[in-house]
Amino acid sequence: MPGVPLSEGIVRVDDRGFLVAILVTHAHNDHIGAAERLRTAHGVPVLMHEREVPHARREFPHQVSVGAVLANAWRSGVAPWAVHTVRSGGTAHVPVSAPQAFGTTGALDLSGAPVPVHTPGHTGGHWAYRLPSLGIVVSGDALVTGRPVSRKTGPRPLPGMFHADVPTTLDALSALESLDAGTVLPGHLPLHRNSVRDAVARVREGAGR
Repeated sequence: MPGVPLSEGIVRVDDRGFLVAILVTHAHNDHIGAAERLRTAHGVPVLMHEREVPHARREFPHQVSVGAVLANAWRSGVAPWAVHTVRSGGTAHVPVSAPQAFGTTGALDLSGAPVPVHTPGHTGGHWAYRLPSLGIVVSGDALVTGRPVSRKTGPRPLPGMFHADVPTTLDALSALESLDAGTVLPGHLPLHRNSVRDAVARVREGAGR
């Protein structure tokens, strides 16, 4: 298989099965936790859009703050999620010391020819990726099929505390709904085997509740 899409972005291998690149949707801890280890141990480049590079270096935070979590602790599922996150190292300092900007327009020169799709809001430099030959969109956290604070699944918006800019996150859905893809691989919970347009419509419906 030429490449395996994963929640933290897209890990690419060559025809011999060697890891050649890690393509990141955004630099939250739960999406780049192993990236620096792979980069230093195996010399694998960690690629992302240039706007996400300083975030990956941890020059500024775009992670949900402790204050935001405490302010929302009364909501169902938030407190158990917070405890689990701390216990599993979710608050650790895990920068990528030498992230690389992919710096091109159109399809990237990687197997599967992933096409970056700008979807800011969750973080300032969040990008999704379309895999045209596979009919897949790797949506990161711009579009998910469940919430970490809930057991319910299906396309739905993440709680606002997880986004750097909620209105921009919702506006970015427009960049996804026109894509020709029948499968969505989200950053959280199961894949969505239906059109991206269908998934976006369900997220927007949930955002109004």
